[in-house]
Amino acid sequence: DVQVSYVQMAPMALYNYLLNDRPDLVTSDSQATVVLNIGAENTDLVVCTKSAVWQRCILIGGNAFTKAIADTFKLNFEKAEKLKRTAPVSKYSRQILQAMRPVFTDLASEVQRSLGFYNSSNPNTKIVRIVAMGGGTRLRGILKYLQQTLQIPVERPDSFKRLGMGPGVSPAKFHENVSDFGIVYGLALQGLGLARIESNLLPRNIARSMAWASKGRYFIAAACMLLTVSLLCFARTGLDKMNFTKNAQVRQKTDMALKSVGDAKEMFEKEQANGAVYETTINKEFEPFKYRDIIPLVHETIISALPNERNNPQQDRLYKAFAAGDVQTVMEIPREQRKQIFITGMSIYFTNKLAEAKFGGADVWRRTRGTEPGLEEGGMEEYEYAMMMQMEMEMGMGRNMYEFSPQGPMADAAAEEKNSGFVAQVLCYSPYGQNIAELAELIDPSGVEDQKSKWGFVTRLVHLDANSPFELYKKDDPEQFGLEIKEVVLDGEMPEGIGIWDELIDETAGTEVRNTASENNWILIDPLTREIINKESMLDEEGKPILYRGRPVYKINDHWFVLNLKFLWPDAPEPPEQPVTSRYGRMMSTQRPTSAPSTSSGSSSKSKLPDLDM
Repeated sequence: DVQVSYVQMAPMALYNYLLNDRPDLVTSDSQATVVLNIGAENTDLVVCTKSAVWQRCILIGGNAFTKAIADTFKLNFEKAEKLKRTAPVSKYSRQILQAMRPVFTDLASEVQRSLGFYNSSNPNTKIVRIVAMGGGTRLRGILKYLQQTLQIPVERPDSFKRLGMGPGVSPAKFHENVSDFGIVYGLALQGLGLARIESNLLPRNIARSMAWASKGRYFIAAACMLLTVSLLCFARTGLDKMNFTKNAQVRQKTDMALKSVGDAKEMFEKEQANGAVYETTINKEFEPFKYRDIIPLVHETIISALPNERNNPQQDRLYKAFAAGDVQTVMEIPREQRKQIFITGMSIYFTNKLAEAKFGGADVWRRTRGTEPGLEEGGMEEYEYAMMMQMEMEMGMGRNMYEFSPQGPMADAAAEEKNSGFVAQVLCYSPYGQNIAELAELIDPSGVEDQKSKWGFVTRLVHLDANSPFELYKKDDPEQFGLEIKEVVLDGEMPEGIGIWDELIDETAGTEVRNTASENNWILIDPLTREIINKESMLDEEGKPILYRGRPVYKINDHWFVLNLKFLWPDAPEPPEQPVTSRYGRMMSTQRPTSAPSTSSGSSSKSKLPDLDM
């Protein structure tokens, strides 16, 4: 016997089916989906929205089509039903469809009238789709006829979206009859407690009687369990009493152990109270390392603004080939068209008076460049000061940022203006452009503020990411920002690190050949492509210098430039109230340099970088 637990209307079951299996069709109250279930005797029309349902029963079903065929061809009901099912392959299909046409018309008319009434009652809701269910939907031509008559898309599901088949079910038969299972689907959802509408039309007295009858066996089981638990409790009480009397000595030992634990806990809490002192000492020891990542972050900020794959995707192939050492691919692009900038050195120092800080460092590079390969300038005093600054920067950054600046002692740290930041001097060279003006467009083009794809090296520094702790300081002020571009010429003014030296050799005679662009036999070449990068004389077919009005004609290759800029650091720590004593045993003022901070190799303020193309 099957016990009835729920009695539900077919339209409500169809609504539950649609909300569970096709939630994409009922997403709002302004668009409705109609479920049209064509049964044997009648048709259920259910208008579904996200929060409401409207239904009507139309007294036209599949049997109405059978009766129309029986009346037309004078057949009994069984033969007419068989003829209706085989109409698509029958030689009388046209006559059969003609006999059913009045029923088609009546059904479409009733559906249209019902939808018209719904639209007049709900003017803000638009019907967008009809889902046809029931055995009547297998009748040939009915879906197409309804769609043409109602001017609304009609679909007949061939599977369930959120319901799978059991292992013993034939997929072909299931898909053929899936439209008959809409009501069953909705009732099953209600039985599982997953339905939106859970109304039950079963009479209350019958439902109550059935509920009590189904719970009788549970009451008996509960009574048995209660009796069993009661007996176990009595037995346990007697056993515990016996064990309590027998284990008096064990309890005494336990009390002693608990007392020892209490004493140990008290000692632990006492030591734990001293943890704050230890933590303060540890934090003090780690204080020097608090700002150790700031200088590398300044380097990273500058380097990230160079032309690279992200900033200049048009030459993505060039940058990848350069990084891989693919000389052939690099040289496919003419040298003057390669948007590359190579950093040869950086001079960076911190100051809490950014507006008053002076640029320097490039002059030192220039003084040490004017010699031939293998010769160097600069005294031991300069080197010792550079090494001292390096040690102070590396070891004292976290202790106090304000120890390191060419401004000397910090006795006036409480001055009115407290713009703290970094003073940077970047030395670079680039193969791009045939003259200084073209290279300037790569570095700092004008009028491109709203065109990110045309930004230059400096433009990207002006528009740093909002998450960056730095801001470019007063670019429009010549006292706070400067750019100097010059040709790569073998003279004392050019800084170090540009290309590598090579000596001219006459391959036929095996003798040295003098380069007319310089005073010696040395030239500068690209470390990767071996192209000449310094200014050189243009030669004729015989290898002799070309003259114009008695003067040699030169070919300009690469350019070098010095970029002076300052970065404001809004979150910089406050300066100390008293001058800070250096670990060298004297105040920092005694180590104040007479010129800009040294940028020779080994200085804390210079980043000696390889020729990397960013």
